[in-house]
Amino acid sequence: MTYEALKRNNNQYKNLPTDALLSPWEYIVMAAVSKIIAVATTYPYQVVRARLQDQHNNYTGLTDVLTRTWSNEGALGFYKGMVPNLVRVLPACCITFLVYENVSRLLLGQYK
Repeated sequence: MTYEALKRNNNQYKNLPTDALLSPWEYIVMAAVSKIIAVATTYPYQVVRARLQDQHNNYTGLTDVLTRTWSNEGALGFYKGMVPNLVRVLPACCITFLVYENVSRLLLGQYK
């Protein structure tokens, strides 16, 4: 959703049709920004889920994970490990979106 909104806003800013072909770098940047937003939004859930599944800590439930993480590590505790995760997933996301855009244009006969 964010990726499509970024493309639409970019084309509106440039006074282009909403389905205008963009440069590969524009697709890569938009894919990266949208992935960063998605990861930043959902990462606290991933941290809580991983901690609930951790066999070496005895959490009593969701509330226990949330309160102990907040009291011991603060808000940043919910984002622990996000940068290495982004380094791992960002290249694949950018490549996926770039390939998607080019293949869809090719299949629709709009490739230049």
